Amino acid sequence: MILTIIQPCVQMQEVDTMSIGEEREPSKDLLISIVNGNDRGYIYECVESIIRNTQGITYDIVVIDNCTGDARLSELEEMGATLMRNERPMGFSSNHSQVLPMLDGYRYLLVFNDDAYPANNAFGMMIRELDDEPTTAIAGCRIIGVDGEDQPGAAPFPGLRYFVTNALGIDRDKGARYPRIFTEYIDFSKSGYVDWVSGCSMMLRTAFIREHGFLDTGYFMFLEDTDICRRARAAGYRVKYMAQATVVHYGGGSSKVKGKGITPQLYIETQRSRLRYLKKYTLMSYFLYWGFINIYVYLKVLKSALSGDMEWVNGALSKTKKRLLT
Repeated sequence: MILTIIQPCVQMQEVDTMSIGEEREPSKDLLISIVNGNDRGYIYECVESIIRNTQGITYDIVVIDNCTGDARLSELEEMGATLMRNERPMGFSSNHSQVLPMLDGYRYLLVFNDDAYPANNAFGMMIRELDDEPTTAIAGCRIIGVDGEDQPGAAPFPGLRYFVTNALGIDRDKGARYPRIFTEYIDFSKSGYVDWVSGCSMMLRTAFIREHGFLDTGYFMFLEDTDICRRARAAGYRVKYMAQATVVHYGGGSSKVKGKGITPQLYIETQRSRLRYLKKYTLMSYFLYWGFINIYVYLKVLKSALSGDMEWVNGALSKTKKRLLT
């Protein structure tokens, strides 16, 4: 295996710009984009809960099926959702970007996970607050697990220190569920302005997307939410965490294989996303992390091979054979 450095001057721009046609007066409040990316059936509870709990706004739901092979998908259309079917699996940003041509006529776009559902009129609350705050471009909500515990819905922008300590597993206190970057940053029971909010449930102004673009499709999965919030902050907009708007999240259902947790392929994609993020915003940190994570991943592969965990080895090498760095 040969590590090959790609020069940092490679063009990074893969942000989807608006392709929604001529701007016209919006006729509806919200377009909800959901990617169905697993075979656990979460999507049906998700759509049912949205219909049951969302009040006081006009909205439409689009479900993008990411090649799940689910035979029940026609039920979603019977519920009133628009169904799109991928011919090949796509990443988070590329999937949600498919709704952009449909966005004209809506004031807001909601990116929402298929393994989540609103516990109250969360989307109505978010729209009312955004209507009152024209300088806020992006909003997120309180995310609670099925166990009743808060999940990270907002955090400060990550950097080299967090990525390294997280990779090494030393970024949290003993027995803590989440890294300190989340637990020390915000009281999740209180609303406030933050660096970024989770793409599990993220609402964006259509006007902002039209002017500054959408999710960066160079990310396959992870950090695309952080990236767009960083671009919004750099453009002078605010990002708000809204604790009163609550969604329940099963957690990891969109990115795990049933019974096995995060796959080695997705682990590698996580590292690629981190490298892309650092390359865009802090070049020196990018080089340092590139050296660290390449060594760490190949040591992890070697350790797995020696212990006989060939599933992890084969899964990781299927990705790293094209270079970890992209």
